[in-house]
Amino acid sequence: MRPQAHTASGLLVWSFSSRAPWEAPVQVVAASLPDFDRQIAKALGVERRDHHRWVSHSFAGWFPPTAAVLYASRGSRHRAVVQRAAACVWIHLLLDTYADGLAWLWPVHKEKIGLFRKPAWIRDRGWRTPAPANTNMGRAEAAMWLGTAANMLRPRR
Repeated sequence: MRPQAHTASGLLVWSFSSRAPWEAPVQVVAASLPDFDRQIAKALGVERRDHHRWVSHSFAGWFPPTAAVLYASRGSRHRAVVQRAAACVWIHLLLDTYADGLAWLWPVHKEKIGLFRKPAWIRDRGWRTPAPANTNMGRAEAAMWLGTAANMLRPRR
């Protein structure tokens, strides 16, 4: 998925919550966390950066930190925010599974497991990656942006 889609997913989760302004960037950063591997790989000089086949896009890479953070937040007044942030990370992984697949079973199996494959003509160029409305990726992203907008228009409870 494109970074825009992960941003939209974080805002969508936030729009279902209390909508405290300070929580929005927390959810957006959490929704983007698995993609920070691109910057880490670049800093390390890794030439082949197919990040959907790395630990950062796998069950083994995110289950331990998720469990630790949820455990550590027990009793905290910000527990709900932490839970939503953890959900955003896993939503990121599910969206990437939907769009093009992930190496869910890394390190045992490094091939992608997913629902769809993005069309060959779409090259992953981060923020400049196209997501036409006639693709699964484009439709999913549009649905998240529309859902966020609809939630923002509904009155708060």
